[in-house]
Amino acid sequence: MFYIKYFTIILVCVCLSSCTQRTPQQKYEETNLVYGEKVAMDVCVDPHNPGPIHEAMGAAWDEVNHISSKLGRQDKNSDIYKINHSFGHPVKVSDDMYDLVREAVSFTPLSKGTFDITVGALEDLWKESGKQDRIPTREEVKDIQKAMGVKWIQFNPDRTIELANPKTSIDLGGLAGGWAVDKAARIFQRYGYRNFMVAAAGAMYMSGHNCDGKSWQIGISNPLSQNNLMDMLSISDGAVDTSGDYEKYLIINGQKYSHIYNPITGYPQKGTTSATVIAKTTLVKTGVLTVACCILSPQEAIKMIDRLGPGYAALIMYKPADDQIIPYESQYYKEYKNR
Repeated sequence: MFYIKYFTIILVCVCLSSCTQRTPQQKYEETNLVYGEKVAMDVCVDPHNPGPIHEAMGAAWDEVNHISSKLGRQDKNSDIYKINHSFGHPVKVSDDMYDLVREAVSFTPLSKGTFDITVGALEDLWKESGKQDRIPTREEVKDIQKAMGVKWIQFNPDRTIELANPKTSIDLGGLAGGWAVDKAARIFQRYGYRNFMVAAAGAMYMSGHNCDGKSWQIGISNPLSQNNLMDMLSISDGAVDTSGDYEKYLIINGQKYSHIYNPITGYPQKGTTSATVIAKTTLVKTGVLTVACCILSPQEAIKMIDRLGPGYAALIMYKPADDQIIPYESQYYKEYKNR
């Protein structure tokens, strides 16, 4: 299921195209809810020779639903549930899930420890405390933190996975949307489609051009006024992912707390209200970067993105006060601004 713990839908607009001008292509689009999360797919096709578009769409939706079925932490048939109950006995999961978990673990150093898939028990602690309208005690947080860390995840030669601590719990919510989008994009490419867009939660991939023959136009909303755009991006062959704290949050004793947790401190992140990362790469890595950008200070986050070089860019919106937003742009961000 799409238990998106980190993704917040801040990307508004999906393509500004009338599909009647420069390029004689027709937009074929479908939008569905997959376990409560909106997933959209737009494909530009030749109106005289659309090819196997219905077959491609069907295959893409089958893949998205298949992926979502692997991620439910409470679903006893899901791969994540099996891993989270693997203490004392290794479990076999699908090959792509095994590879995804290994890849996710490898990203922890890149994020300076701010992205950690063993954050699941910490999320559960805060969610349960929120229901009781109280902040977890420091002792409760420390107890959970003892079971956190990728050191507790064991990958065996026979491609089984085992958790070495009974309290460890992994959550791939921060990668779910991006993983689904990547898989759907590969299906459209396999069927020979060049110009398409796939979006799930805050993750989007734009291939080629929109149906007008132009770059895809993506709007980023203003966290203080979601009906207004903070910026417009022009993207072709690129991934965009956004994480934020203002659409999903906990309220405890009348105070809002981000649903994005800092595994280092054990507490919700503060300050950054949203982070958008653009990359010429898979959305799995982009999802990692957005989470890190929300937890790190804006200055540290920008340095991290800039060190990755051309092809990576970020817009970080820092909120020092309820009525103020300070945007931070990475070195290559301006290259994606709508011109």
